[in-house]
Amino acid sequence: MTPTIPIIDIADLVAGAPGSVDRVAQEIGAAARGIGFFVVSGHGIPQTEIDAVFASARAFFALPAAAKDAVSLKRSPHNRGDVALGGEALDPTQGA
Repeated sequence: MTPTIPIIDIADLVAGAPGSVDRVAQEIGAAARGIGFFVVSGHGIPQTEIDAVFASARAFFALPAAAKDAVSLKRSPHNRGDVALGGEALDPTQGA
C-alpha cells in the first residue's frame, strides 16, 4: 500500500479559532514523524501567487550550474542558499 500525503487544513488557524493551534500542531507533528511530508490547505494564499512562485522556481532550477553556484549554500555564512543535487547526506560516510 502506498501511503497518502496528509492534507492539513489550517483555515481555522488562520481565522484564530479556539483549539486550532493545538490541532494543527498535532497534525503537522504526526505527518512529519510519519510519512515526512504534508500539504497545507486553507492558507488563503491566492493561486496566482502560488503559480508565480512555482514559475520562479522552475526558472531558477533551469539556470546553468555556474549561475546557481553563485548563490550556493557553501558561500553563505547563514546556512542559506542553493544545494546541488546530491550535495547533502544524512550519513556522510555513504557518499552521494
